[in-house]
Amino acid sequence: MDEILSKSGLQIGELIRTKKISVEEVYRLHAELVTRFNPVLNAVVESNIDRGLQKARQLDTELKNHTLESKPYYGVPYTCKEMISIKGFHRTGGNYFYKDEVSLETGTTAERLSNQDMVLLGTTNVPEFGFWFETKNTIYGRTKNPYNERKTSGGSSGGEGAIIGLGASPLGIGSDIGGSIRIPAFFCGIFGHKPSYKLVPLTGHFPNSAQKLSEMALEEYPLTTIGPMCRRAEDLLPLLKIMAGADGFDRQAVANHGPLLSKSPRLKTVYFLSDPIIHGTTRTSAEVKKTVENAAQYFEQLGHNVVEIKTGFFKDALKMWSSRLSHSQRASFAELISPHKTLAPLEEVSKLILGQSKHTLPAFILSQLDGRAIDRESIQHHQEQLSLFKSEINQLLGEHNILLFPTQPRSAPYHNELFLSPFDFVYAGIFNALELPVTQAPIKLDAKKMPIGVQIVGSWGNDVLTIQAATQLESAFGGWQPPQFYS
Repeated sequence: MDEILSKSGLQIGELIRTKKISVEEVYRLHAELVTRFNPVLNAVVESNIDRGLQKARQLDTELKNHTLESKPYYGVPYTCKEMISIKGFHRTGGNYFYKDEVSLETGTTAERLSNQDMVLLGTTNVPEFGFWFETKNTIYGRTKNPYNERKTSGGSSGGEGAIIGLGASPLGIGSDIGGSIRIPAFFCGIFGHKPSYKLVPLTGHFPNSAQKLSEMALEEYPLTTIGPMCRRAEDLLPLLKIMAGADGFDRQAVANHGPLLSKSPRLKTVYFLSDPIIHGTTRTSAEVKKTVENAAQYFEQLGHNVVEIKTGFFKDALKMWSSRLSHSQRASFAELISPHKTLAPLEEVSKLILGQSKHTLPAFILSQLDGRAIDRESIQHHQEQLSLFKSEINQLLGEHNILLFPTQPRSAPYHNELFLSPFDFVYAGIFNALELPVTQAPIKLDAKKMPIGVQIVGSWGNDVLTIQAATQLESAFGGWQPPQFYS
């Protein structure tokens, strides 16, 4: 494998700025890998390669007589989750009724990367409406794992996870409502960061326009968070700094983000839980459990205080996440996935069996469950429980502590196996409900030659601390390992 395809975005940017390699050469290397393997993986759903090559040549021309210091990612290729608007590209959210929708505007995060003179490779696949942790829809089909095409890439940023895990993109933009950055990053062996809630504006994220988001009431605001995904940890913080901060449209986005991302906190205590008991989920595999413990042991060797927390600490995570999602006032999921027609359950089941439905099975099931038999009293109880739990964990972590936690109980399963354990997403999803920053760091390949890693959790606003810890784990364990079949 060409060594460029293993470097970080920052390293590539430095080689371009010092004119040791051209933007076009870098772009072609990544584009050739996309062209070669995307027919198998189905990760990139709308290519920008022809236009990207034109922009690469333009950037090379501009660089000939200039020296750039202020744009560390000048000429670096990237990919973007299809749910995030890029003008002129489709933004369907994987939903059939939006299959012809083309964005008239570019979302804030994509625009901020473009303003760094980065070069888009293409947009990447998602599950229908982003509400499942396997990536498949009736417009583009299924995305496969770059380490084993019979296995899932995760979701909802599954296309991003797959193409970055392949090595065909050094970095990209994902989003996360219940583990949607971290689960694909875990399954595909890369780094992913879910920022502190509201640190990054949601402008341009499906299904809202900039105008609609600017008019959105607080109680309607989504639980979603946009964040970076990349093959090397050193790109996480610079990308987050580019993405973060108010933009004039998202009224909830944090305005004074600079001090949060400029501090250098000193790590003191590392809490860990390698095999949590969470109602409704499966227990961690022996290899995942050992991976979390090995990460904790590494920090202990560095001289940090390491403390194991009780197994049942997160036992009600699923109920708390569900109550937090219920807190947002929104249309029913059935109305979201089928805006022009009320779904007839028996008719839709028949279509699903015959392969004629415009929807995927997870989306249909969610449409039937959403809003059914809501126990308002129970939801309120779990919302109060969540509020107390959020205070407790923020106090526990404070300014200088982190929590190591399994991202998922096992490495990427075979396609459709997630139906057997549909609530395992909450290993990651609970931290959305808690609004905390979390970095997923790859650690090793398991006995099946599939990636496994660990979540690093911090208190709200302590994104720098979790990213620093991920960088240390990369140094100790090696981080992303490219798939062997093409290297």
